[in-house]
Amino acid sequence: MRLYKKLTGIDTPPEASSKDAPIGTGRPQSLLLIAEAEECQTAEYARVCLANDILSNGGFVGYMLDKYNVLTALYGSSTATLLSLQRGMIEMLGVSEFEWVGRFEQLGGHVDGACGLEARVEVFLLGVGMRETEEWVEVLETAMEMKEGERMVWMEVYADAAGFLGRCVADMWEE
Repeated sequence: MRLYKKLTGIDTPPEASSKDAPIGTGRPQSLLLIAEAEECQTAEYARVCLANDILSNGGFVGYMLDKYNVLTALYGSSTATLLSLQRGMIEMLGVSEFEWVGRFEQLGGHVDGACGLEARVEVFLLGVGMRETEEWVEVLETAMEMKEGERMVWMEVYADAAGFLGRCVADMWEE
């Protein structure tokens, strides 16, 4: 059994439709394999195997925990703070790759939960790269359009997601 994520926004290049091109060339993949489980006798066992496969990818789990924690912090922030962060993100997108990497090396390992929100978000964005930072600008736009009460609901949702993922990982390590 395999679990896939459908990728959106992938354009098929014109050369993929060429009658002279070999079959299977030039077409982008629209599915990303997330997890795989073999010998699944029951649906419940398959779900457990898929979950274990996902949680065994430490890099992915770490990324998702960081993402949920950043979302929790952002949705718990004031509109003024979100606007300030968004302006900073837009400025970040204007720097060279050399400066981006240098800044990440400078801050990496020195910023932790005790640091201010701006520093924590900056290190997260430096780690995920420019392309994803562009998406985070839009996340902030969405958050700023919400009323504070609605943002607080989303903050709780993301906090619960981070807590659940953390518990799953801890349970898996106990086994």
